[in-house]
Amino acid sequence: MIHTSLKKTLITLAISFIFVISGCAKQEQYELLPMPLVIAVAPMNQPVYDAQLLAGYIPSGQSAIDSGALGQYNALFKEKLNKTKRKYIFLTNKDLQVSVQTDSKGRSNVLSTWAQLAQKVGADFILVPQVLDFEERVGDTTNVRRPARLIMDFYLIRAKHPETDSPDGFLQTRSHYKEQSSIVSNINSDRDYVSSRQKEPVITFANEAMNRAIRDFHL
Repeated sequence: MIHTSLKKTLITLAISFIFVISGCAKQEQYELLPMPLVIAVAPMNQPVYDAQLLAGYIPSGQSAIDSGALGQYNALFKEKLNKTKRKYIFLTNKDLQVSVQTDSKGRSNVLSTWAQLAQKVGADFILVPQVLDFEERVGDTTNVRRPARLIMDFYLIRAKHPETDSPDGFLQTRSHYKEQSSIVSNINSDRDYVSSRQKEPVITFANEAMNRAIRDFHL
């Protein structure tokens, strides 16, 4: 029963709205991508329901990320990607304002929806970043009252299945980043112990997450 529940969780995905995925395959190994190719890049979004996830779960007490931070992260990620040797097509939120698409078997399928978005702009892949949890540091480096936290996922999806050439798409791989910690009270002192990492602002972790995704996907 537990295995069945986990399997269902791992085969769900969404854009910035709720879709139901019918199924997909996940590769455990990060593969080198061929050259040349075109990669569509979706704008970052924050899922708020488990049904919007491909893997993992919505953290309890999830904090919402504001549009300003999303815009900042999109700009930073675009800057990083443009330094690679790949060709990208950067999508906007307007591009994602589509209804769920059907796959080759006539089923509503979010993976197929992503794949069709990539196909529509002539891309071989689509890169989908999602912010699962976000909170800025409270206080400054001399007085951290609450550390920053960030959970961010990046999904790389093929526009067509590599073996069958199906237009339903294929989940190539996922890059996962998590930074969550709490300040530990020091029973031998009036001051709480705060590590150097707990003093960092959340942008530091977002920067690390993006760099990891670029490495993981061999971009």
